[in-house]
Amino acid sequence: MFAIGSRAHYARIKPIINELGDRCDYSLLIFDTASILLPTILEQDMLMEKSIILNTHEQGQNLKTMSISVGKAICEISKVVDNVKPDLMVVVADRYEIMAPSIVARYMNICLVHIQGGEITGTVDDCIRHTVSKLSNYHFVSNDVAKATLELMGENSNNIYITGCPTMDLIRKNKADMRKKLLDFWKNNKVDCVPKYIVVNYHPVTTDYEKNYENIKTLYYKIRKYTGKIIWLEPNYDAGSNKLYDFINHVENNNNIVFIKNVDSILYLSMLMHCDCIVGNSSVGIRESSYMGIPSISIGTRQESRECAENVIRISDDCSGLMEALNYQIAHGKYPASTLYGDGYASNKIADLLLSIKIEKDKFFKRK
Repeated sequence: MFAIGSRAHYARIKPIINELGDRCDYSLLIFDTASILLPTILEQDMLMEKSIILNTHEQGQNLKTMSISVGKAICEISKVVDNVKPDLMVVVADRYEIMAPSIVARYMNICLVHIQGGEITGTVDDCIRHTVSKLSNYHFVSNDVAKATLELMGENSNNIYITGCPTMDLIRKNKADMRKKLLDFWKNNKVDCVPKYIVVNYHPVTTDYEKNYENIKTLYYKIRKYTGKIIWLEPNYDAGSNKLYDFINHVENNNNIVFIKNVDSILYLSMLMHCDCIVGNSSVGIRESSYMGIPSISIGTRQESRECAENVIRISDDCSGLMEALNYQIAHGKYPASTLYGDGYASNKIADLLLSIKIEKDKFFKRK
């Protein structure tokens, strides 16, 4: 059973499912996500028959609703797991919603596999990620640094496998079609941003909940000095995103900024593949951008401790030096592609491992 709480989770799971093919029986547990696109994507990928969809998302996008969403998801996922009785539960990364299936799996004696554990970002996501790792039986990590972190946390080295991140597989497999998909999107939405544009992807920081509104204002008023086209993508649904949405919906009309929401994973990656620079605090500005060699500017604390390749310039939350960094990155152009987070062949490694690992239904620790 693959537990999917967002489109980002699905983007990482889809390449693995493709590799599994008919080699095993699996189900997709869709929960919490506020994405209106995900059911449509599942229909297009002909996976609705394998999907169990739960409505556990609590509207509000604040600190309280995040906790309520996790509590609701634990209750509903427990019922599904009791009915389906999966051998394995697979969870991805570090967003708050994956706490729910991870807790359920551990308490209901389901073997838990965690993809993308062992990484460090420097925010509350670390607490979520490391907690899920301590609940998990197996770890499929991006690189040797992540493996070393899990070993320091006391995880069994024999149950940690360096596979890389499956999102890089999506990029590798779809690279040839990305340009056409992107051009079709610009044409259909009457967006004139060929050939040059930058992408902004800025998410709320839950530990700086009260500062999110001021931080996005600071970013907006500084980056609008850029005279080229700016593609500004919607934030995620973490606490504080409502304030970001409020600001975006009320800013004065600016002809060179285009706000875009609800795009699928391939189109999202296509936008990044062909931009001059990505600016913001999303992990994609560290992870996927490195594989594509896209110049990146990472803002503030949300990714401050995440290991990065040479394509990334870091600046503070007050965005001081933003335009200087942006001018430098645009002038520099593409960087050499990095395999820091995967070589584009993670999904077949993960699929083979899922079919071969020993099913461990409990987890406990012994003193040496």
